[in-house]
Amino acid sequence: MSPTGSVSYGTTAIDAINDDVATFTIPKSYLQTGNNVIAVEVHQVNLTSSDLTFKLDLIGKVNSSGTSNQTYNANVTGDLDLKATFEKCNNCAKPALFINELCASNGPKSGFHDGYGNYSDWVEIYNAGDVAVDLAGMYLTENTKNIIYQFPVYNPFETTVPAGGYKVVWADKQMWQGSLHANFKLTAESASTLILSQMVDGQKVEIDRVSYPKEVGRSKNESYGRVTDGASTWQFFYYCEEKNMPTSTPEGANNTIDCSGVSIEDIISDIGSITMKLYPNPAKTFLNIAVNTSDSYGIWVYDDKGRSIEYIPVVNENVATLNLQGYVPGVYIVKVVTKEAVLQQKFVKY
Repeated sequence: MSPTGSVSYGTTAIDAINDDVATFTIPKSYLQTGNNVIAVEVHQVNLTSSDLTFKLDLIGKVNSSGTSNQTYNANVTGDLDLKATFEKCNNCAKPALFINELCASNGPKSGFHDGYGNYSDWVEIYNAGDVAVDLAGMYLTENTKNIIYQFPVYNPFETTVPAGGYKVVWADKQMWQGSLHANFKLTAESASTLILSQMVDGQKVEIDRVSYPKEVGRSKNESYGRVTDGASTWQFFYYCEEKNMPTSTPEGANNTIDCSGVSIEDIISDIGSITMKLYPNPAKTFLNIAVNTSDSYGIWVYDDKGRSIEYIPVVNENVATLNLQGYVPGVYIVKVVTKEAVLQQKFVKY
């Protein structure tokens, strides 16, 4: 907060705030054609304060959010004038995006955290279409508090949802951490509604919405999601206390892990004559990896973020044993590469 009266570079703030957000609207009458400069000052609460975080998003609103990237090829031998004409899209298809799963009670037992190690609330968006969709410029609204987050347009690598893929948005009020960190937290004490929308011809058009019950925050490490990706019915994915493992699947297909810990779709991996089997699964201290080949092969282990954890070269052995003593509980992926095939399968460490 700033004091009243004249403020100079040496003026300290009245009070400290923790990653708060302030929004200012600049009327277009203040801007001129050409270059404009927008200056922002951030003041510490005292001269010995050791930390400061600051992020600025500049959002321009136009009558239409449609964009078009066109390539013009020609042999130019003289002056050339090009004119772009934008017309209203009457048959624009709504992107096949779904709010697919959410968690309002994330915790360390889930094994799922952001790039800063924080176990924050999250919302998973699923793309059921056959083309990638960039979330840039779209809105994610927490309806109870009427808080609207607009995905920034400067980082398509982060905001693009691949065809048939997923993006997780962290509902943590930590926008400075990246494009997928929203300016709200999920309501864990009462029912609420999340809305995904976009601007079309100056009008906000809803893409998807979900109204979730107050029970979503009753227990740590459980999620609320569609029974299968994009389905109309929803269910809770509980934390399995028996095996000390989650059944939620952020960044993955819904309802593919049951409380036995075995992925429904990954009981066994089989490509032609080469097969792989993991046992016991779930595992606590060790995991056997059986591959029916006499050739040498390599084993890679990845965590649920796709980060490489371990590599094991295998020579003249049909069964390799993976020591899990240093592994934290969670879902992992084993990839085996032989001369004839590449096999991949999940396992759960509990």
